[in-house]
Amino acid sequence: MEQLSAKIIRGGFPLCIEKARLITESFKQTEGEPAIIRYAKAHSNMLENIPVLIDNDELIVGEGASKPWGAEIDPFLGVWKEDEIRSAAEDGIVSVEETDWPMI
Repeated sequence: MEQLSAKIIRGGFPLCIEKARLITESFKQTEGEPAIIRYAKAHSNMLENIPVLIDNDELIVGEGASKPWGAEIDPFLGVWKEDEIRSAAEDGIVSVEETDWPMI
């Protein structure tokens, strides 16, 4: 049980841009199609391609993000502005990989 507790207590949450990347990828591929079809295809693309994380110690499995304890950017739920992300990173709320900044 201590291992599970140790995973919950953390300094910052890794920012996950995978959902946003997959949704954006689909929207680029479906330009000109009806909006409802684009949303359905984007959601399908995200569900089919997002990594599934299952930790050995978990009692209830699964993550909403592609990183353990990740803070996800999901365009269907709202958009984070870059300055808000930078502020959260400076405050230690989220951590952002350098390779992700150009995509934000």
